[in-house]
Amino acid sequence: MKRLTRSLALAVVFALWSITLAWAKGAPPKITISGPGLEGAVEVANWEGLGCIAPGALFRPTEPISAPLQKGDGYEVVRYAWSTDGTYRPFDRLHYYLHPAGGAGYIFYDGGAAFGGRSEGEGQWYHATPVGEAAMLLLLRKLGVSVAQATPSINLADVCAEYYALDPGEHYDKATVSGPGLKGVVEISDPHGLLVLGQPLSSPFWQTSWTVNPQFGTGYALVGYFKNGDAYLNGDTLRYYPHPNGGRAWMYANRQWYVLAPEVDAALRGVLKSLGATLDVMPNSGVARVVADAPPRLVAGRASQVGFNIRELDGGPAEADMALVYLSWEQSRSASVFVARPDGTPGHYSVPVRLSQPGTWYWSVVWGPANEQVEMVPLSVTASVPAEPVAPSSAPDALAYVAALMLALIVASVVFGWRKHAAIG
Repeated sequence: MKRLTRSLALAVVFALWSITLAWAKGAPPKITISGPGLEGAVEVANWEGLGCIAPGALFRPTEPISAPLQKGDGYEVVRYAWSTDGTYRPFDRLHYYLHPAGGAGYIFYDGGAAFGGRSEGEGQWYHATPVGEAAMLLLLRKLGVSVAQATPSINLADVCAEYYALDPGEHYDKATVSGPGLKGVVEISDPHGLLVLGQPLSSPFWQTSWTVNPQFGTGYALVGYFKNGDAYLNGDTLRYYPHPNGGRAWMYANRQWYVLAPEVDAALRGVLKSLGATLDVMPNSGVARVVADAPPRLVAGRASQVGFNIRELDGGPAEADMALVYLSWEQSRSASVFVARPDGTPGHYSVPVRLSQPGTWYWSVVWGPANEQVEMVPLSVTASVPAEPVAPSSAPDALAYVAALMLALIVASVVFGWRKHAAIG
């Protein structure tokens, strides 16, 4: 009975390990690759294409194919995860074969049997996905291997980064954060903290379409990890930049800048403060300075002038012939765009704006050939106050009274004169 119980327990553990590998996501922090043109097993880590080598990215385990009749050079790839003791741990193996005619390469998936596990789709053949094929070709060239296939024209940092992203409602299994006020790299494992840190990669964050350089340079590095058995696969690495004066915070991920929704920013601030983060903000020395004039009294529906001064990195005034002002009302993801023009003083720009809604308006200034963007301190817009009703004038009544009085005096004078004349006669 004890032997049966032990066998059942091992079977359950084995099944759980298999399920974990089958549905694991995230990129392996390291792989080794060996084959023609390479000297032994070459380690590859900290490479932007590892997201395309991730489970479910290099090939689709639900789409097996028949064994190919012909295949080109073959390369053995071993994928690793981070173990709980901070070391690399191999979790599965596969073989990638170039297509002899230049088509999509072939994958034979050995699986995790050699490392004490099992995984979905092992022991079968697959076509490499388009992104997986591109990543493998670029990796081989990066390692000095000569291949006949054309070099794919893709940006691995952008294409492969999508395999790190969380789906709505998902969260990391572990995360780390470092930055001002924190004692080194702090691990986050509580469910609330992991859910909050996962939000920026799932849905409520707002993408920008140009290069952004926040004026505030203090950032926090956030790294997420996905559980894989007793080890972890890399999730994404983010940099979070809180705004010092109540403006919107920014996130840098996948080589793009994003502005965070206010509720996500507030949640992140709360988690970081609970860990000891100071959120002290230092100026970004690599960004031009934009200083707003004294904030005007903005009233909804009324035109007002907004002005600001731009100084480039060398301290000289900006010479752009215009600057764009983007204004977004509170939770709105859309923005109203206004064109500010130089107004005489070097580096100074101004623009008349008419804002329709009272409340907080977030705004940023964009200028120059590189589309530099700076997030400004929010503007407060008050509701328009209806004019007080004017009390009806009492002047007509006073004039009527005076006229009546004069008329009475005239009548009295006439009557008095007539009576006096009658008495003398």
